[in-house]
Amino acid sequence: MTTILIALASALLAVAAPVASASGKVPSICSSTEADGMHTMRFQMGRRRNETGHWITAISAIKDNKEISDSMDLEMINQVTECHGRKVFHVKGVFHENPTEDPAVAIDGRSIEKLRFHEVGGKNTYFVNNYRTAFRPNDGENNGVVFTKEHLKWNQLFEVQIERPTTKFPYGLGIGITTNNPNELAIPDHMNTLKAGTWMYYDRRQFHNSTLIIKDIGRNIDELQRGDQIGIMIKDPGVLHIFINGNDMGPGSKGIPAGVHGVVELRGKTVQVSIIEKHAKLLPTT
Repeated sequence: MTTILIALASALLAVAAPVASASGKVPSICSSTEADGMHTMRFQMGRRRNETGHWITAISAIKDNKEISDSMDLEMINQVTECHGRKVFHVKGVFHENPTEDPAVAIDGRSIEKLRFHEVGGKNTYFVNNYRTAFRPNDGENNGVVFTKEHLKWNQLFEVQIERPTTKFPYGLGIGITTNNPNELAIPDHMNTLKAGTWMYYDRRQFHNSTLIIKDIGRNIDELQRGDQIGIMIKDPGVLHIFINGNDMGPGSKGIPAGVHGVVELRGKTVQVSIIEKHAKLLPTT
């Protein structure tokens, strides 16, 4: 895997305005030898006030080298430090070029297309890793509803792994299914406000069309941490099950129709998840 380092990576961004090094140049994150032969990107930075009146800094990148992969991931980290009485915001990031990925996975002797997230999602959601990873760029708010692009088959496990939590909220993600078409749905801030075609799990409970139907599934999913896996499966003949770290927590709603999308609500402490096949199962239907 080729790694492309962001030339801006070690730039210092003050709370009031961007700050460069004493020479006026952005500090380099690698030596000239390391930089030889690296692909380049053009970066732009701009500051503006958002709808609440707070200043935000927007960073954009443009590539025009045909040799750079069309499939790339961006990993960003940040840190706030004190510098001569001022707070300084450090940003560092890495672009990863992804190798060509097999679009299918072998499950129980069958070749099954890998699930991906639908390109339509909540207003605070973005996707990377060929729509296999979803995240909330603003971890201070929710509006993080995402769907599977594909309809779930009976006995097919839709499973995600929690990759980036936050400590700003006491509650975590929601997971479930919906018969609603993401292309035709006014994406809600919270799935549990929908009154039709939706089955969701939150904390210990399961809801159907915002009505509580199961009070205790056996474990509080708000307690899940980075690296934990959670998934759902519609077992033949139409019984909804939730899985936590590969363990079936038992049956939920019955009479689930065909043609549903998997749903994850990135809310509260859950900022980023990726679809995985760690415990993938596809049982033969009758």
